[in-house]
Amino acid sequence: MVTAALTGWSFGYTRLKGSDLWWHLAAGRWMTDHRALPAGDPWSFTAAGSAWLNHEWLSDVVFDLWSRAFGQAALVCWKWAVLAATAVLLLSALRRLTGEWLGSYLALLLALVIAAPFLDLRPHLYTLLGLALLLWLAPLTTEGPQPLRNWRVVLLPPLFLLWSNLHGGGALFGLAALAVLLGPGVLRGGAEERRRGLLLWGACAFGTLLTPWGWRGLLYPMRYALRPGNPLLGLSEWLPPFHEGALPAPAYPWGASLFLACAVALASGRAARRHPAFLSGAPLGFLTLAMSLRSCRFIPLFALCQAPVTAFAISRCSLSSAFAPARRVLSLVLPLAATGLAAWWLWAYPLGPRAFRYLTVEESFPAETCDFIEVNGLSGKVFNEYGWGGYLDLRTGGRLAVFIDGRADTVFDEQTVRRYLHVFEMQPGWQEVIERSDADFILWPTQAGLPMLQALVDSGRWRLLHQDFVSVLLERADRPERKMRDPADSAWVRLAAAGASAGRGDYVSAEASFRAAVEQYPKSRIRLRNRALIMEEHVPD
Repeated sequence: MVTAALTGWSFGYTRLKGSDLWWHLAAGRWMTDHRALPAGDPWSFTAAGSAWLNHEWLSDVVFDLWSRAFGQAALVCWKWAVLAATAVLLLSALRRLTGEWLGSYLALLLALVIAAPFLDLRPHLYTLLGLALLLWLAPLTTEGPQPLRNWRVVLLPPLFLLWSNLHGGGALFGLAALAVLLGPGVLRGGAEERRRGLLLWGACAFGTLLTPWGWRGLLYPMRYALRPGNPLLGLSEWLPPFHEGALPAPAYPWGASLFLACAVALASGRAARRHPAFLSGAPLGFLTLAMSLRSCRFIPLFALCQAPVTAFAISRCSLSSAFAPARRVLSLVLPLAATGLAAWWLWAYPLGPRAFRYLTVEESFPAETCDFIEVNGLSGKVFNEYGWGGYLDLRTGGRLAVFIDGRADTVFDEQTVRRYLHVFEMQPGWQEVIERSDADFILWPTQAGLPMLQALVDSGRWRLLHQDFVSVLLERADRPERKMRDPADSAWVRLAAAGASAGRGDYVSAEASFRAAVEQYPKSRIRLRNRALIMEEHVPD
């Protein structure tokens, strides 16, 4: 169990430029301050006042309360705690299903390796925890389905009540998983057991409806399944795993292949086919495999759901008489080796709140430009890059109303998304889309958006207001000019200065500014990533 907790923690250092965390923090702050749910969208000018189906509202409140108590950066500790608890619960559930520790731990390790690229700091981690807890509470053991009379099943309806308010989309999948897990006992039991199973599932389904949005919140994820033309399906996290531009998942093909091989091997034996680990694990594994092949967003679900089949297959080999001598050695060596490896892996990383900026890749967001916006009290409407909308929500609190943000179709209609993509892809007429939006400012990435930004300045309708290392802020040329103040010194300011100096060919000043930024931002990939960007961009071959 200690090894599982450390292993889960050691996989908690995924660096992912997730845009959702920031609007979750902004939403939690708004709800805590107002002690209410937002009646309408408080941050955008394209959907101002529109209904907002925030099916993760309780997660946002937890984020805010945690931040107020321990500091925003301490959210990384929340993430590690959730991952460690998920690993321990999954290991315990697999041990009950297989009767053996070795195969259970190896299956857990495989699950973490597959899911690792997607373990960013977002409420979706609650669904992984909920799924692990569901497997742990399920009335299944290596001896077979257990009667629905033990204390564990009593906890299932409260679990779904909490789950549906923390991450509503995941709770819908949880109901499907619960039906599969209850299936073996219901099918083999008598009329009384079937009645108990149906009542239990019904109570859990009723619990998922006890949210501010009822059935609408529960069925929200079905929008993507029923509307294949939804433009949001073109985002990297929604693309199929083998599609160009999808979030990379290096271990996914190997994990899927191993799961299929284990499933085929187990299906060839009659006794194995009737084992609870196969009866429950195979349907869940194949269901999530199909989901993950359609969208890489579901790869973490597959990672956990393949574990029962994989653990059972490995355990059958390790429990054989031919493997008995090695099993005695591995039962001691493997936990010690895994614990040592996890500790060694963790040693290279910051183990406290300092890891927050590292894990959230905050240096890739317009932090210094937001400092400039705050110190000059800028307000109005901004046409922004999609991934930066939530960051602006948090930093400006709606004072700078965004065109779009990561809340996607829980707030914005498809037409707004399509207009954004029209500009992002620089399709013919993209400048007219910006002009018709009535935006006062444009906030766009420096490197990727140079042709677009140059075209806007050349049009004479926009002027450069501010630029840092990652972003450019343009203002309508017909707005009155006024003297702007520079933000206070920070790592972001130093980094922007380094990029500007390198652009002028002054590499000595660039290096000095860069080193100053590193001193204010220790133990971060800023040291490698941004220095490489500066040099690749400006240093001649």
